[in-house]
Amino acid sequence: MFGTHEHLSVATTLNTLGLLAQAQGKYDEAQQCYKEDLDIYTKMFGMCEHVDVATILLNLGALAVDQRKFDEAQKYLDEAFAIYIKAYHDEDHPSVKALVSQMDRLEKLRNAEVIVSNAADPEISGNQA
Repeated sequence: MFGTHEHLSVATTLNTLGLLAQAQGKYDEAQQCYKEDLDIYTKMFGMCEHVDVATILLNLGALAVDQRKFDEAQKYLDEAFAIYIKAYHDEDHPSVKALVSQMDRLEKLRNAEVIVSNAADPEISGNQA
């Protein structure tokens, strides 16, 4: 049986593997790594307001943004934001800034999707054949 240290090492490794898989576009593999990482933390600490849990939620949110699963991304990012703010009490903390950057990215992609959708709709765009 692993002790806490070994579990944390496994969790850290899973997070790194998730980041690598995500960077390579292997989204299912990345999600599996992040979810296993989150599972380790929740088994050790419960679904608490631990900053490492927030980091995993941030990574899951970023992955969902990459997959254009915007509602899912928003849920993860909101949860991470609440934990970070409670832990750091500072919106200028680097972790909070990274999360806010991901939230901005999500908003821009949502807006772009609406613009593209409207442009493709002949009734809205006025581009009727």
